[in-house]
Amino acid sequence: MKIAKLKLPRNLREPSYKIKFDEIDTFWPSQNTIELLEPVFDEEIGNPEGVICYEARPHDDASFGGHFLLLAVKGQSHWMTDIQHQFHEFNAERGALMIVNSEVFHWLFSSRKRRSLWAALCWHFPSTNSEDFFKRQLHRERLVSFSNKLVEHFNGTWTPNYMGIYSQWFNK
Repeated sequence: MKIAKLKLPRNLREPSYKIKFDEIDTFWPSQNTIELLEPVFDEEIGNPEGVICYEARPHDDASFGGHFLLLAVKGQSHWMTDIQHQFHEFNAERGALMIVNSEVFHWLFSSRKRRSLWAALCWHFPSTNSEDFFKRQLHRERLVSFSNKLVEHFNGTWTPNYMGIYSQWFNK
């Protein structure tokens, strides 16, 4: 679900290399990108990994568990959705801040005939499926707190109409 739209500086640009059309790849964010994220760095959460693709077929990442927080740094005509929010797709353009439940089928597609590259910085927040109430709360609190830092740092705006089930986490 898209939770906010951030105003990213022009020098936060990732990446430009080519990949195959049918796979999701990873990249290491540039030193410049890490420096721009320094004010929101949290040792518990760490630096992001980058993810890149043209489109992503329906899949889940259940082996990871938990949630991914994605900040799109490259994208034009890309849309994202998942099984829980079918027909509630949203624009995954540059600056979109999104939460993805790794255990739910989700996908990304391009509305252009000529596909363009999409890339995002990705932070992983471990599973909330733990039976331990306090572990679930800690997971949510870290995700919400870090999201707040990103939105504030990049002069973002919240998009409550897209938050869906996450609106109760953020009270926006």
